[in-house]
Amino acid sequence: MREEKIGILLLQETHMNTECYNQVHKLFEKRLHILYSADPESPTRKEGVAIVLNKHFVPTQGAGTIKTDKIVSGRALLLILKLSE
Repeated sequence: MREEKIGILLLQETHMNTECYNQVHKLFEKRLHILYSADPESPTRKEGVAIVLNKHFVPTQGAGTIKTDKIVSGRALLLILKLSE
């Protein structure tokens, strides 16, 4: 993401659960902000979506900057991002 100057990366088939999220977050928390939605029944076996924000290019701090809504758990995640006033 750094070399290609990617601000927002959308991922599917992440198979991410809370434990996996915590490991990735711990490694990259200074540079990346990760939002995810896992399959409610089997998070590590199927489905899963994630949105990764590069903190260098996308503002992630402040009230109302980022809002998410799980449209369909593990399949669709809505991101509302406030870029300016």
